[in-house]
Amino acid sequence: MRSMFVALFSMAVFATTAQANLLGDGDFELATTGGAGTGSSPAWTVTAPSAAGYEFSNGAWAVQAGAQGFWFQSFAGALAAEVDVEIAETVAAGSAGDASLSFWAAREPNVAADSIIASLSVNGTVVDSIDLLTATFNDGLNFADGTGTQFSLSAPGVLATDSLSVSVAMLGGLDAGINPQSLMVDSFDLNVVPEPASLALAGFGLLSVLASRRRR
Repeated sequence: MRSMFVALFSMAVFATTAQANLLGDGDFELATTGGAGTGSSPAWTVTAPSAAGYEFSNGAWAVQAGAQGFWFQSFAGALAAEVDVEIAETVAAGSAGDASLSFWAAREPNVAADSIIASLSVNGTVVDSIDLLTATFNDGLNFADGTGTQFSLSAPGVLATDSLSVSVAMLGGLDAGINPQSLMVDSFDLNVVPEPASLALAGFGLLSVLASRRRR
């Protein structure tokens, strides 16, 4: 009985570990709030050549859950100086399986940019992506309306030694001359779901323990 309990406990720990969020600050709660490109996060890296066009914001329009979200400010760009902003985080997969990313976004109707691409990469190579500028969103303006749309990206068959990178990049942000014109993202969750073979192996181990118990 003790052996069976140990086996069941091990499988529970295995499954729980596989579902844990790998990102250091998926909901931006640890970020320093700041406007005009002055905010920062200990987990995420923000690349903004013009030091403008984004904010870690506690405004209701930018927050899907918790106290802060990330606000892409395309209106900070002009024809002579469009803004590019990328927010990214890279982590170790830690276990083999299928990587799954979910996050929330809200897009106001007048956002102007060349593209706003959310992507999931493995070892620096993009495996799955979506352009949030052309994607289909639920009705509403921003998170303050109680709306927003959840998106998912995936990378099957990752190895425990692989690195996983999450990125949202706005290229060519431009003031459309009419409000509202922002895009917000929040509540990122990245995990690796064990491969069926790994789960089968764990199940086989449990069956072996049970069989051994019955033979005694």
